[in-house]
Amino acid sequence: MRAKKYLEDMGYNVIRSRGSHGLFDVVAFNKDVTRFIQIKKTKEKSIPAYIRERNVLADLAVSGSIRVEFWVWQERKGWQFFLIK
Repeated sequence: MRAKKYLEDMGYNVIRSRGSHGLFDVVAFNKDVTRFIQIKKTKEKSIPAYIRERNVLADLAVSGSIRVEFWVWQERKGWQFFLIK
């Protein structure tokens, strides 16, 4: 998985939820921060809004060292990152 390797290359420990039907596909952590990440993939030329998914993540209560993120892998363009909280 691209996201797992990307995060590991940045020094994070990564837990991946294969075939996830939950809120998050990846949890990455180091000594400073824990990142809960939902990941989507699209072949579209522009990134779909994914408004519903992003709103669900925005409603979560989190503390200071936890980040909630939404990532989209766009074919031929690479990652698009959205920090929700």
